[in-house]
Amino acid sequence: MSVSRRYRNRRGSPPAGYAPVFLALLLPCIARAEVAEQWRAYIAEHAVPLSSSDHTEPLTDLLGPYRVVLMGETTHGTDDYYVWRAELSKALISQAGFRFIAVEGDWSAIARLDRYVRHLDNAGRSAREVLITFDRWAEWMWANPVIEELAEWLHTWNSKRPLEKRAGIHGIDVYGWGESAALLPAALEKLEPGWGERATEGLAPLLRFRGENDAFYRAVIQNQPTGADKLGWISQRLHDQAEALRETNPEVWMQVAQKTALITRAKQHMRKSVQRHPQSWNPRAENFMQTVERLLEYYGTESRGVVWAHNTHIGDSRFTPMAQAGLITIGQRAREALGEEQVFLLGFASDRGSFRAGRRWGEPGGTVMQLTTAIDGTLDAFLRDGVGHNTYFLPLAAARLNPALREPVGHRAIGIVHASGGEPRHSYVPSIIPLRYDGLLFIRETKALNGLNPLHADPPRELVEEVSRIY
Repeated sequence: MSVSRRYRNRRGSPPAGYAPVFLALLLPCIARAEVAEQWRAYIAEHAVPLSSSDHTEPLTDLLGPYRVVLMGETTHGTDDYYVWRAELSKALISQAGFRFIAVEGDWSAIARLDRYVRHLDNAGRSAREVLITFDRWAEWMWANPVIEELAEWLHTWNSKRPLEKRAGIHGIDVYGWGESAALLPAALEKLEPGWGERATEGLAPLLRFRGENDAFYRAVIQNQPTGADKLGWISQRLHDQAEALRETNPEVWMQVAQKTALITRAKQHMRKSVQRHPQSWNPRAENFMQTVERLLEYYGTESRGVVWAHNTHIGDSRFTPMAQAGLITIGQRAREALGEEQVFLLGFASDRGSFRAGRRWGEPGGTVMQLTTAIDGTLDAFLRDGVGHNTYFLPLAAARLNPALREPVGHRAIGIVHASGGEPRHSYVPSIIPLRYDGLLFIRETKALNGLNPLHADPPRELVEEVSRIY
């Protein structure tokens, strides 16, 4: 039986009685030795070996029918994760008709790349020309050879298709809000003459921050006007006149609607950050999901898409300690909004290797760090020891039926800033794995991601300005 058929026959909702509450993580545990043994047995029975990133067939049939496939990563700087996500995305676009890739990146920056891949007006001449204009840290996350190759593949794929059939790439994060704010008035002016000028006047306090979070924080602390409240009347009009404005210029309407929404969410995120509110995370997560929903609408009622983000975003937060803190993720929201049968959450894991991260926020180019072998008793160690395959896929539906596999175990998570020199246990997120994810892709040894420019020199300012004038 194929992996897709075997998996779908056993798919279903989380077992009855397994409510997504953090208390489940605190209940008396089955003996750890039994948990480890059950994981080893399960992996030995269900692991599907993958010979290389060119060998996507076992997964393509499985993932193809879903509306949205979310693909994770353990770090933001692992080359192998990018390669596998890129190859899987290509297969889903070319073989299953997926229409877009949504990444944990800035909307306006990625929009420049999207113009190139979809052959839109005023696009750059190559993917590299666009990518070297990405100057917000951590630039290597998107200005890297894997994204360049993926963008060129999309550009070629789209060259043979009409606009309404082309596949795009988009950013879903609130960071980079300053560029979206700066470009918003010009986009409004395209929808209706005079609207941009009025918006510039209303948004003047917000625009003066030039996208600098610290400047916004200081204004909030000092109770100075931020201008963010002026977005309300723009949002309301976009909502009230959506049909007419969309007909005026669908592409510009999409840009305006997205920029307005993400700036609003960025404002909420930053205000909560100033207050040191633990839920400052949630406006970002909401923007992730709302952007994907907006893209599904933009590309058509039958469209499907792929999402790239960290495991801490694509996994269902209800089955981690995040739930007790009131934190949400796009993985949770996607299941709730679209239905579990429409969503596949693919977590990624590895045992050892190297990765790129910053030792501090803003460190130029980051640092290549060693990924130490996984701590025993964690998911990553179970995956390492379960079978000898270097790379394999593990479906998790059947694991939901085994109480031992529903015991919480740690899954490694490393952020964009990381102190090199070993990984403490707090680098592992306690998780009810079969409920947090629908499947896992394990790569035994991984290597660090490199940026396009090894010297990390700033691109020519005139090129940045030329490419940024689009919206």
